[in-house]
Amino acid sequence: MPHARYALALLLGTTQVAAAQTALDRQADTAPAARAASTSVPLPELTVIETRTPVPLSHVGSSVTIITGEELRERQIIQVIDALREVPGLAVSQTGPRGGLGQVRIRGGEGNHTLVLLDGVKMNEPNNNEFDMSQLTTNEIERIEVIRGPQSMVYGAEAAGGVISITTRRGEAGRPRVNASIEGGSFGTTNLRGSVSGGGERYDYNLYGGRFATAGTVTAPGGREDDGYRNYTVGARAGVRVTDNLRIDGTFRHTGSRGDTDGQSYVTGLAIDTLDNYRASSTVGRGTATLNLFDGRLENILTLSGGAFERESRLANRLQSRTNTDRLRTEYQANIRLFPNAVTTIGFDWQRETNRQLLFGTLQRFVAPDVQNTGFWAQQQIDLFDRLSLTGGVRHDENDFFGGATTYRFTAAYRIPAWGTKFRGSYGTGFAPPSFGEMYFVPSASFIPNPNLRPERTRGWELGVDQEFLNRRVILGATYFHNRVEDFIAFDTGNFPFRLNNIGVNEAQGMELTARVEPTSWATISASYTLTDSSIVSSVTPSQNGLQLVRRPRNAASLNVTLRPVEQARINFGLVYNGTMQDSFFGTGGGRRTLSPYTLARIAVSYRIMPQVEVVGRIENAFNQRYQEVYGFQPPGRAAYGGVRVSF
Repeated sequence: MPHARYALALLLGTTQVAAAQTALDRQADTAPAARAASTSVPLPELTVIETRTPVPLSHVGSSVTIITGEELRERQIIQVIDALREVPGLAVSQTGPRGGLGQVRIRGGEGNHTLVLLDGVKMNEPNNNEFDMSQLTTNEIERIEVIRGPQSMVYGAEAAGGVISITTRRGEAGRPRVNASIEGGSFGTTNLRGSVSGGGERYDYNLYGGRFATAGTVTAPGGREDDGYRNYTVGARAGVRVTDNLRIDGTFRHTGSRGDTDGQSYVTGLAIDTLDNYRASSTVGRGTATLNLFDGRLENILTLSGGAFERESRLANRLQSRTNTDRLRTEYQANIRLFPNAVTTIGFDWQRETNRQLLFGTLQRFVAPDVQNTGFWAQQQIDLFDRLSLTGGVRHDENDFFGGATTYRFTAAYRIPAWGTKFRGSYGTGFAPPSFGEMYFVPSASFIPNPNLRPERTRGWELGVDQEFLNRRVILGATYFHNRVEDFIAFDTGNFPFRLNNIGVNEAQGMELTARVEPTSWATISASYTLTDSSIVSSVTPSQNGLQLVRRPRNAASLNVTLRPVEQARINFGLVYNGTMQDSFFGTGGGRRTLSPYTLARIAVSYRIMPQVEVVGRIENAFNQRYQEVYGFQPPGRAAYGGVRVSF
């Protein structure tokens, strides 16, 4: 297939991962030694997501949440979408069971306002400008960073609401290391993973793969058919320091999946048993060359990345439609450090996206014109008086279809070290052009495209405070946010066939509360609460004014407790609460339906029976909640899993 040849050429011709990430890896490599030495001055936790340069988290003015690989392993989370349920400000919805469409909305934004990066590669599919989070397993993932609020100034169009940056594990110096795990449990589920990693003084590598499969559960209310799902992933990450000033990095990841799906009644709006299924694949890669000049005062980062995405819809294994989309992207970033307390960044990026769709029933074929986007951006960071950190930047994009767009962002963080206090705030703008799929997909009897859609434009601001107590054993945070989207795109369910329109203006405002407590050396407690008041404030259909935005709960909360009673054992208990929310009704008459609140509980236990062997077990949905995140589609009930992890 053309996209497969393209992906192979990309893999053979490029190598990756962003140089800024190297600083995080160095921190991860040295942090254990620092803790072992019981130093009185711990290394600061770094993040690259706000500025695309390594910055201490205490200097960041935006709301950032970090989930480490260790936390993922302690909680035994298999898919990234389940880890994101515990992040404040995020609304997560999945259409039924494993493999059902997974969407993540940040602070009232849409799913296509959330940019997803994997080792710096854009994962959002050009067909709909968003990424199906149900397809991403936690296999070899070492870090997840989430930044909330418009980030288009740094990342471009897809980041109109926020960014989720995911980093895979880097090989460590020393003898090759092998990790493997096998799990099984409810609903005929198996999960196999393995990796080989290592490195030397000037190089590192990590090769990995995995397969997840489940016979599934009944999705349709009152139905009898189990909807199964299979996912396999292979990937690699490697880097080499060619000289003291030049490093080359590369990453590659391929995911293939097959899932059973149910149709939907356009009378009742409920899922109904059908023989529908899909096959999807994504192949992404990135190569980065980093050259430091003038004793590190000028850091040059040149990147080539790309992705090929394919999705087939089938009925009784007969192909109904196929969509192929590709993205090719190149970036240059210069970090200039003329003064110890300031960093000036200048960036350029260019990308081309293609889209092809074929409907087999009628042999209709659509090939969208290539869309090219060119962006220029500049950013200034400065630290003053060892207390105040300021960041400001501006970006201009030129798009083939929608012309020019200028976005900007400003952040500030003020620290009072003696009190353990940080005040922070940010203001930013964003834009989100309509996708290929919204404007030009092959029409069906139920849905038709709209080629006249206009780009959505966003702006948002936040004010927050973080407070530390008892030498960081207690950390509390509070944030107020306000976002506004103009020309927002939504389904007009009042007319049939359904189509997307620029409805008007929506707003979301609220607060996020966080807490992290370490009452003892062997216990960690984290909690969050989010209040989101989202609504349509101005609509072309006046009757919609004041309506709550769909699939955004007003109240959401999480609780996570990890216990380490002995060195070999881990006990984790997690709760996720999702309050009442609205959803679109695609049955007779259209309109809205109310989804009831629910609470999901997870219990995970692990014990290392010998240095190389660990046994694990967990219960998901321990309360056996019956709930819906998308109207008419049932997620799984209570499930239990167990397995073994080995490393040598």
